[in-house]
Amino acid sequence: MTLPWLPIKTAINKYSLSLVNNDTQLKTSKLREEAGLLGACLLVRDRFLEV
Repeated sequence: MTLPWLPIKTAINKYSLSLVNNDTQLKTSKLREEAGLLGACLLVRDRFLEV
């Protein structure tokens, strides 16, 4: 684990169950800055197509 992940991993260890955080892997998304926009678009699509 690299140093930039340390604050995130510390929070995961503090606020989640040990059963969960033992297997938690942090990875950088290949989508980079577009990840949030893509996620928002998919959320809107799912809400509009919900029956």
